[in-house]
Amino acid sequence: MEVVDAEPHHVAQFVMSDVRQVDIDEWVLGSGMRYQDILMERLDLETQYVRALLNDDGKCIALWGVVPEDGVGAVWLIASVEAETVGRRIHRFWPLEVSMMHMRHDNLAALAYAANELHLTWLQQIGFTATHRVLVGPGAVPFILHQRQQACVHH
Repeated sequence: MEVVDAEPHHVAQFVMSDVRQVDIDEWVLGSGMRYQDILMERLDLETQYVRALLNDDGKCIALWGVVPEDGVGAVWLIASVEAETVGRRIHRFWPLEVSMMHMRHDNLAALAYAANELHLTWLQQIGFTATHRVLVGPGAVPFILHQRQQACVHH
């Protein structure tokens, strides 16, 4: 298993995989758009930090990244069913990935669907703090805002 910079073929391959339904729900409820449209049309792989998790066969089983939004880095993750089954093996990648996100943004934020327990756990494990509940869209769907600030380094 390895993490690489996402390339267009990774994104196309991922869109064809067995994506976790709760992740799909989160993207649609949070943005009003199909996740495929966001991944294929809105992500700029040249300028944005987008990473791909490849399984042992080289297949993309998860994507994540950070994009600038309202003065912070908005962190996102979408995973396949397979990625959920190898969760513990992924933990070794998070310290470096979070550091790389912080190299781009001092303050990181993530809005997670309240029903997406895997995302809520993931955000907590990588050092985010849940700050408050946000109701999103016409259905007032509950999301939880998480934030993480880069640790200050004193010389």
